[in-house]
Amino acid sequence: MIEEELFTAVIEDSRSEFCSFFDLLVFLDPFILASLINAVFLSIYTL
Repeated sequence: MIEEELFTAVIEDSRSEFCSFFDLLVFLDPFILASLINAVFLSIYTL
């Protein structure tokens, strides 16, 4: 019974870590997208 609770706690902990990582990705995504679009426009403009 104790092992089962520990396993559940570990799974919930890793899930929360993954969720915070995913939140960070979602937060950073607009900046990454904007810089990519900027780079594409710059490369087209210099051609």
